[in-house]
Amino acid sequence: MPQIVKGGKYVFGWCVVGRKGDLPIPPEAMERYELPPDGEVIVFPGSKTSGGVGLSTPETLRGSNIYRLIEEVPDFRYLRLPEGAIVLLNNKEFCWTWMKRSGRIRLPLKTWKVYGIGAGDRLLCVRGSRYALGFVARGMIHSEALRHLEIETFK
Repeated sequence: MPQIVKGGKYVFGWCVVGRKGDLPIPPEAMERYELPPDGEVIVFPGSKTSGGVGLSTPETLRGSNIYRLIEEVPDFRYLRLPEGAIVLLNNKEFCWTWMKRSGRIRLPLKTWKVYGIGAGDRLLCVRGSRYALGFVARGMIHSEALRHLEIETFK
């Protein structure tokens, strides 16, 4: 996992959103964040600066401010809403989806659009907080990563 800027975030690679809304997750990132093959994951917006999304499990989020928001909506907390359906929590868009055995998630393209992401977009997979894996869509780290041809791409 390279660190492209001294003191900056570590990156796992570029992840390309497929034409059907699938997103590959680098194996090292799945291991680091204990993302379960054949398990549910929560998707939520990235920062205003970098855009993109964060990805985590309900278990990993326990004790975080995000989990407190999730607990307020029982249908979301217990995954009784359709996969990829957006729920507004504290004016932020959340959804859940299933992590496939192949290490991919899939969201409807209309859901990706809510996060400002479309098919073919290259998201930089970064080590985020201890709670979530980050997928950066723009900003300084994204721009710097474009100059590093050694960063692996996952499609």
